[in-house]
Amino acid sequence: MFKELLELGQRLEQKGNLPPPGFYFYKEPIKWVIHCYPDEPSRSTIRPAALDKLPRPYSGRTSGTQAYPLADEAAYVLGIDRGKGKGKDTAKKHSEFLQLLDKISTSLKRDDPAISKSVIRIKSLIENGQLKSSSHWNQIESKDWVSIQVEGLHSDGKQLFQHPAITRYWVEELAERCLPSEGIAKSKPIGECGISGRGESSLVGRIPLAVTLFKPAPLHSLNADAFVSGMEGTGVFKSCHVGQSIEAGDLIARTLNYLRSQSLHHKILAKAIEAGKLNTDSPQNLFAFYWIEQAEKVEGALSIDPSELLSKATLFLGGTDDGESRINDNGTETGATKHTTTTKLPVDLSQLEALLNIPWTGQQHALRIDDNAFCLLMLSPNKGRISIREWLKVGLGHLKANLKTFLAAQRIETLDGSDPRCFAISDLLRALEESNISQPEYKAKE
Repeated sequence: MFKELLELGQRLEQKGNLPPPGFYFYKEPIKWVIHCYPDEPSRSTIRPAALDKLPRPYSGRTSGTQAYPLADEAAYVLGIDRGKGKGKDTAKKHSEFLQLLDKISTSLKRDDPAISKSVIRIKSLIENGQLKSSSHWNQIESKDWVSIQVEGLHSDGKQLFQHPAITRYWVEELAERCLPSEGIAKSKPIGECGISGRGESSLVGRIPLAVTLFKPAPLHSLNADAFVSGMEGTGVFKSCHVGQSIEAGDLIARTLNYLRSQSLHHKILAKAIEAGKLNTDSPQNLFAFYWIEQAEKVEGALSIDPSELLSKATLFLGGTDDGESRINDNGTETGATKHTTTTKLPVDLSQLEALLNIPWTGQQHALRIDDNAFCLLMLSPNKGRISIREWLKVGLGHLKANLKTFLAAQRIETLDGSDPRCFAISDLLRALEESNISQPEYKAKE
């Protein structure tokens, strides 16, 4: 499974569909930008951001203090202690951000001296307090995200954290931050990555990039002795690596987040609605992620567009769910009922049946059906983690045969005597939930 996700991620990276390694799309936007003129510091100022939603460096920071390079909360970047986030170790956060600037400058001094000098001047600009004269200074709150853009002759109009030198630096920094915290961490565990098979990899204690189902959660981590095999004692999880390199684990997390963002590649099969509210931690929630291994359009005597094939072949799972747009801030789902399934109207499977009736068999050589595969991964949240519920990879020829068998086996005659019809999985689940079987006796329908 990880191998297939890694290969998919590599293809998506080549097409430019993924953010850089160690980068994540935050819910909070960048609100302010420091416009730094290295050669004319007096022109430097802070202005409101006018940016598209940009991915930013991410390390899984949930508690404590840990600075991000050249884009972070105002408490870190500017030492501002007011409004939301006030009084939460602001001095320590700001000090760590300035120390990180020193570390970046030193690291890039040889490979990219221009960026190294810019980072030094940015630190000087922040420390001398000149930015406090900006007209927007008093509007900035501790939790507001602040980014930095270099202006002047060498400006490329992008945020400094997007510079290739910074993105390369961040991968190395992230690998250090994700080492096991004790024991063998002192010697940096080196071995073969269990995902990529690449030897001489630095093996990390956790994969920091979160995978978002309803909310971000780690795909793989060890934070209790119970999860560590082959080791004895207390606190052993702190000295244990997960057998993965940061590069491979991070790429898989970014790939899953990409699939989650594409309606063509995911569906929510079931939601756990309890007392009218969505329980986002329940393993009763079920997410399906799917893709075709070779996604290029195949030309032959019969032409098949993989996007069309994928959208029709997955109709049996149910209708497309609109996800978070139906979840209020308090966790209540708009129009929520007792049902855990997400599709309210029966799914019309006529397009899928038409697709299955196309004579693929006669065109197998031209379509390379046996060389291509449909991949399906089922995930559920599980109290702050993610559980893998199912994984399958099947050739497109077998997929067609299996789908035809499935639909034929559950074809049901209607009460009015019209032609028998088959149903999507979500419709079958909802029918079971609406029956007396799932109801306590005092709520059973007559």
